[in-house]
Amino acid sequence: MAVPFRNGDLYFTVESYYPDLVPSACTTGDFTYTTGGEEQTITATSPLAYIGLYKNTDLVNVVTYRYYFESFAMPIKVEEADYNNGDVFTLKVKYLWFGSPEPDYTVKVYSKQNLAIRDSDGVTNEIHMDGQCPSGFTDSTY
Repeated sequence: MAVPFRNGDLYFTVESYYPDLVPSACTTGDFTYTTGGEEQTITATSPLAYIGLYKNTDLVNVVTYRYYFESFAMPIKVEEADYNNGDVFTLKVKYLWFGSPEPDYTVKVYSKQNLAIRDSDGVTNEIHMDGQCPSGFTDSTY
């Protein structure tokens, strides 16, 4: 995502299903990791998310990253002083789902600017639910 102007802080986030929207049997599983040379296993009740934020053409050195169990969104804040006009940010996302029937997530950026998030093919699939085009509304019956 290219930022045309330095104008305000940026908040990058990736979000999945709200807690308890999907039955816990579909989002619970064992997660094994190594810390201090010892293998640990915990039971997780939400997807494990990784967000890595990269700036400009350096896709090797992450600016900042987060691993967290995604019960709630945990945005990455980039302060206005930490980017310049024309900087391009790349967000790498990985999820561990623990058997979710429909693995799905949404990448967002909150900003004062009108910014478009594009995938690795340069395409955006932004859908508006407030009446703007392209609209996600397909039918309305009351």
